[in-house]
Amino acid sequence: MYDVTRRLCGEDDEDAGTTTTSTKPVVDVMTIITQALSDDVRPLRADPRAFTTFISRLCRAKQYTRALEVFDAQKACGVERTTVTYNAAMMAHVKRGTPEGALNLFDEMRKIGHELSVISYNVAMGACARLGDGARALKLFEELSARNDLNADAVSVNTAIAAAELIGDDARVQQLRSHEMFVKDQGEARQASSSSSSSSSSSSDDDDDDDDDDE
Repeated sequence: MYDVTRRLCGEDDEDAGTTTTSTKPVVDVMTIITQALSDDVRPLRADPRAFTTFISRLCRAKQYTRALEVFDAQKACGVERTTVTYNAAMMAHVKRGTPEGALNLFDEMRKIGHELSVISYNVAMGACARLGDGARALKLFEELSARNDLNADAVSVNTAIAAAELIGDDARVQQLRSHEMFVKDQGEARQASSSSSSSSSSSSDDDDDDDDDDE
């Protein structure tokens, strides 16, 4: 699978010296994946987790369009697309600057009866915010909050706050700031900041001690 990832990222062509600073390797995602699946020696397993890994790796390399090509190839090759894979593809759309694509995938998940996760909602809410649709983002947050099988997290609440600010709903902002996840997140942030300050102070004291010893 490592070799397939390298080929998808175009690293093999770069290592072989076939690219220049002004050109990038032309990567045929569908060809690479179909060849890997049918390899006689070490065939790639038709496992959704492998495709999620490919998409995530390409996103880390900021190759978002190619990541989405892998997502399309996954369907074309008859490999199941899971909630995790959908989430990764939604994130690729957001980072590529096509948040409407993320929302289309979110709606597709609903249509085919796919299980939605907290991450699914968070990415969809973020996509709405990027499109300037704070009202829809808040509607998704309310839907998430009403579910018994899922719990909004700090990302959910912070995104909802941003959405409320976007539409100028100050009352909603204040209400969300009292949400237990926001309060918890702020408390952890203050604790981390305090620990960092204490560590810096301790390090400074040690340096002062060293200076005294030198004298």
